[in-house]
Amino acid sequence: DDGISKLISLTEHLWGGDFLPNLYVVVTCASRYLASRDEGKAWIDRQLDNWRFQYLYKLVGSDPKRFIFVDNPDADSSEPNVAARQAASRHALLDVLASHSKKGIAPWTESKIKA
Repeated sequence: DDGISKLISLTEHLWGGDFLPNLYVVVTCASRYLASRDEGKAWIDRQLDNWRFQYLYKLVGSDPKRFIFVDNPDADSSEPNVAARQAASRHALLDVLASHSKKGIAPWTESKIKA
């Protein structure tokens, strides 16, 4: 699969494993799971039958808390409650990033790129 091979190239050959504790998976168009973390966890569990998903899951340490669910409607779509949905997504993202442990996880910098 071309998408997974590109991800493998980035994670293993360009960045190396040191950056993995800083990696999160963002799942878009996921208003249902943004509203209910338990449903989000159930969705993750259902996806584990797929080898591509398993690869992503292992990259984030098999930790469901490293999945961020967002609802990202287009502002020009005329969908209902766009501003509130976008705000909820930003809040979810910032909550996860604010709780990200900095202890024992060095920040990723360009100097970490493998030559």
